Amino acid sequence: MKKRLPLIITICLVSIGIVLAIVFIGRAAPEATPSEIAVVTRGDILRTVLVDGNLEMPRKSDLLFGTVGTVTDVLVNKGDTVAKGQVLARLDARSLELSVEMAQAQVEMAQAQVEIAEAQVEPVQIQVEIAQAQVEAAQAQVEIAEAQVETVQAQVEIAEAQVEPVQIQVETAQTQVEIAQAQVEVAQAQLKAAQVQVEIAHIQVETARAQYDRARELQQDPDVAGNFTELDVDTARANLDAAKKQVDMARANLDAAKAQVDIARANLDAAKKQVDIAKANLDVAKKQVDIAKANLNVAERQVNIPEANMETAKRQVDIAKANLNVAKRQVDIPKANLETAELNFQAARLNLEKALIVAPFDAIVADITIIEGKEVLTMTPANPAISLVDTSEIEMTGMIDEIDIAKVKPDQEVNIILDALPDKVVKGRVTFISPTGTVRAGVVFYEATITLENPDEELRDGMSATAEIIIERRDDVLLIPNRAIRGTWENPMVAVDIDGQVEERQITLGLSDGINAEVLSGLKERERVVLPAPGTQPRGFFPH
Repeated sequence: MKKRLPLIITICLVSIGIVLAIVFIGRAAPEATPSEIAVVTRGDILRTVLVDGNLEMPRKSDLLFGTVGTVTDVLVNKGDTVAKGQVLARLDARSLELSVEMAQAQVEMAQAQVEIAEAQVEPVQIQVEIAQAQVEAAQAQVEIAEAQVETVQAQVEIAEAQVEPVQIQVETAQTQVEIAQAQVEVAQAQLKAAQVQVEIAHIQVETARAQYDRARELQQDPDVAGNFTELDVDTARANLDAAKKQVDMARANLDAAKAQVDIARANLDAAKKQVDIAKANLDVAKKQVDIAKANLNVAERQVNIPEANMETAKRQVDIAKANLNVAKRQVDIPKANLETAELNFQAARLNLEKALIVAPFDAIVADITIIEGKEVLTMTPANPAISLVDTSEIEMTGMIDEIDIAKVKPDQEVNIILDALPDKVVKGRVTFISPTGTVRAGVVFYEATITLENPDEELRDGMSATAEIIIERRDDVLLIPNRAIRGTWENPMVAVDIDGQVEERQITLGLSDGINAEVLSGLKERERVVLPAPGTQPRGFFPH
């Protein structure tokens, strides 16, 4: 990079001189000669920012043993390609290996003790689950017994409710007995009255018969026959017949009264029987109440049994849980022993690993300072045992001045030219732009990192390089040399050679890389433009 700096300064001075000359040179076009003609071509054009720097392989590692001892094996040579995790060298570590084996055995023993303790936890856990299931079963039994109490309580209420209507039936039957008794008494009174009427009727018959017989006697008696007529006899006879009818009616009334007495007595008997039946039903209803209450007492006592069972089951759960806690605490001790054994095992393995050098990543062996059979007494970073470098990742770091830094963006494409390999162009991309600047000789610079794409074996750490950061590009466009352009960038002109005649033509320009310019309009491919004579430059043109 330092070697290219004078060349770059020279190019810049020449360019400045050319620009100054353009200002003072006239617009007159010289006669076209074959050596002063350029053909309009099609191609690609780039605007770039140049950055100088050196290649760097960022992934490097200087490896050391973690302990001292005798080197027993160096398993690689300089230039070897190694893979991540590959063992590169080892010390004599027989005592360390024995420590690892002993620690491993202690881990296995502690693990077995943990498994035994955990195996003892499982049956206790099952006991807890069984006890909890028994509590749930006892709770269900309590609920069933309580439901049965409610059912029997309902039966008591139903039985008690049935007593009242039966009691009413008894009272109704007793009232009916009293009514029937009264009816008997009335019928008996009526019977007595009928008997009196019969007796009266008999007396009336005897009286009427006596009157009739007297009337017959008096009618036949010649002494008084003139005082009695046939009418008087007939009247006496009629009275006798009437009295007989009264007897018959009285006897009929007597028979009716007797029948009424019989009916009343039958009704009385029936009413008494209804009372007996009602009283019997009342006794039955009361007995049903007594039975229901007895069942209720039994049901209530039945609740006490599952409740007692549930309390017992709960105590069993508490006991089982206490046993489970004890069993779990019994596991904690071998677990703590296991953790201690594992830590000892890890420490032993770490000590053993210190006797090994292992590749931390895929790399190439850059240097080896240890020798098999030699004892390593000390290891310092300044004197590593093995040095590795990853050649698959290469970066280039350079400084960009503040004028160009705004044009540079992450992920921009970069062409990298190496001083040691001038014919080789390596592709890359901008991966980092520092947000902070550094002042050098009054100019502010910003550090930029470029990562190379697909680096090959020819590249070496530290090579000088120049990076062309492509900030703008046009592909497959019309191109002419900047030397052919007259006027200004905003109003450019060219001289076109048409069969030996020169024609002034205005054109529109696009991108320029300082040597060639893109033509947007005014020219066609393969047309010929006139270049100024050697040592001259058209006045007033400042290429962008």
